[in-house]
Amino acid sequence: MAKEAMTGFITEFRFFHQMQPVRPVSACAQALWHYLFYRANAAFWQFPLKIQANEIAGALRISRSAFMRSREELRSAGYLLYEHDPGTRTVKYYLVSNVRPHMLVTPAEMLAGTKSYQDFLSGTPAQKEVNHVAYESCPEAVSGN
Repeated sequence: MAKEAMTGFITEFRFFHQMQPVRPVSACAQALWHYLFYRANAAFWQFPLKIQANEIAGALRISRSAFMRSREELRSAGYLLYEHDPGTRTVKYYLVSNVRPHMLVTPAEMLAGTKSYQDFLSGTPAQKEVNHVAYESCPEAVSGN
């Protein structure tokens, strides 16, 4: 099992870079994806990742507005889903699998591939609070970092 999980980890990382010619994102958005990937690994792939925007911007040493543009760029390219946690300043982040398109990366699903965007959006019984994913209409992020 540990070998399968490690293979999934490495494969997700490789596929992210292999997808860049197809779904390119700016260097700042790539840095954000890597940071969230690192945090997911540090949290043993337990999603959602609950992190404040200022914490991420500070860790990456970018402005809050650059962080917001990069986050939206990752979302619109299909690498990330996020939602605001009601009543707090934290945001819930979910990485989207690059190996299994339209699947969220979670410990069991990383191997089985059973959790889809539709499950996320409709709110599965285990995740009823997921009902307002950040799909607001924002202008496309400016690539140029």
